[in-house]
Amino acid sequence: ALFMKEGHLDRHIRRMRKLYEQRRTALVEALDAHFGASATVLGEAAGMHAYVRFEDADIAARAERNRVQLREAATYYLGKAPPNDYLLGFSMLSERSIREAIKRLAA
Repeated sequence: ALFMKEGHLDRHIRRMRKLYEQRRTALVEALDAHFGASATVLGEAAGMHAYVRFEDADIAARAERNRVQLREAATYYLGKAPPNDYLLGFSMLSERSIREAIKRLAA
């Protein structure tokens, strides 16, 4: 309660929003640089994940070969999910790690 009363929570939230925005920007820029129009970021620029649709049907196999973790969006659908849609988390990764992972994914 004291943490919040003294304004530390608000400061923490502002700092984390800025950090997550920088990491999301790094992810979107890396996707654009390595995939161009064959990867589309869908949805709002909010949260700690990006919803990405890849045109490449072999993206999951490539991710596994190159040790890049992808989470299928199908897990979050009640019905049939679009193919090649993934959630890419970025909150726990540095901008450098994000760029490297996308580079490996594109290899």
